[in-house]
Amino acid sequence: MIYWLAALTLLILAITSIMYSLGFNNVASTTHRLTASVQVSSRQKLKRASEAPIFEWLQKHGFSSSPSKNILLLGLLIAIDTGVYYLLGGLAALMAWGALIAVSFSIAHWRRANIRLKITQQLPSFIDQVNRRIKVGMSIHQAVEQSSSATASPLKHVLERVNQRRGIGIELQDAFYKEGTLTGVHSFRLLGSIFSINTRYGGSISDSLHSLVQLLRQQDLSRRELKSITGETRITAWVIGAAPVLVGAYMMAQSPELIIDMWYSEKGRYALLLGAGMQTCGVLIIWRMFRTL
Repeated sequence: MIYWLAALTLLILAITSIMYSLGFNNVASTTHRLTASVQVSSRQKLKRASEAPIFEWLQKHGFSSSPSKNILLLGLLIAIDTGVYYLLGGLAALMAWGALIAVSFSIAHWRRANIRLKITQQLPSFIDQVNRRIKVGMSIHQAVEQSSSATASPLKHVLERVNQRRGIGIELQDAFYKEGTLTGVHSFRLLGSIFSINTRYGGSISDSLHSLVQLLRQQDLSRRELKSITGETRITAWVIGAAPVLVGAYMMAQSPELIIDMWYSEKGRYALLLGAGMQTCGVLIIWRMFRTL
């Protein structure tokens, strides 16, 4: 089983590498006729990454935007699962593979949520800087570019990708739409809509940017207040969710014969599976409650 799994993974990596190299070659032939050779390499890297759907899909789910890091993580998971196969057998390796994938995606979603929160907190200051530069006579593109250089991570990395997309001919509003999809920050879509309206109909966008800054700061303040109000509820939910797991671990450590006898009896096995299923459903319900706060 593990050999088939490893072969399938290597096949996926091979197909990804072919797509990766084809995207690189296509962009190299196109940009060489349009720009100087000094600018080609940076544009190729961005276009190559944007033409690899698997890396874009991984980034949407919280994994790194670097293809090498994602491939390294996949290799580490395969190595761990191979070790489990040689130590415990094929069934254990299959179960371990599912657990590793679930843990990896859980950590990636947690990472994506933290990055999204930091970006949301940094965004009002960035938009305010853009608005000030526009008021002193800069164009929108110049204001965004100069404001991005004075911004800290992780928002700075997002703005660098926006500026790179602008460099290859993508409109500013489309670049922000793209980042809104990748990062899950819906405020980028609002910002892109403001730039799109200004591009189509003209006029001053200072009032719109100022209103967006006020909206984002009010949302951040409301989120902080809600988090402080629901702090006791969160602690209670953690205790309720962790108590059955801790009790089961204690019983397994003190009297493993009881759990083993239950597993080998028909009714006991049903009881254990029912308890595990109810615990899983409870964790999912609590997790959904956390996401709404």
